[in-house]
Amino acid sequence: MIERFSQLAERTATSASRRQFLGRIGRGAMTAAGVLGGLFLFPTVTAAGPGRIPRCCFYLCTSADGSTYGLTQRSPCGKEIRNGNDHCVLTGKGPCGR
Repeated sequence: MIERFSQLAERTATSASRRQFLGRIGRGAMTAAGVLGGLFLFPTVTAAGPGRIPRCCFYLCTSADGSTYGLTQRSPCGKEIRNGNDHCVLTGKGPCGR
């Protein structure tokens, strides 16, 4: 595998200047970084599929009388939501229970 990459790099380098060659490698690296960044930025999209556990959002809600309770909803997660007249704040994300 390393030998194949070396041959490809050599062929590319001989047909282009050093600046062009490094520019192409830089663009390829940026593309790969963008794809990986997208996977981390949207984990619920990448986790979808058969046999995968859906992601859930865990909220701490405060009712009008000041009492608190926990709330679990499927993603996408908002930082704050309303549950009727109650105010809920996101406390975490994780796999949904069965």
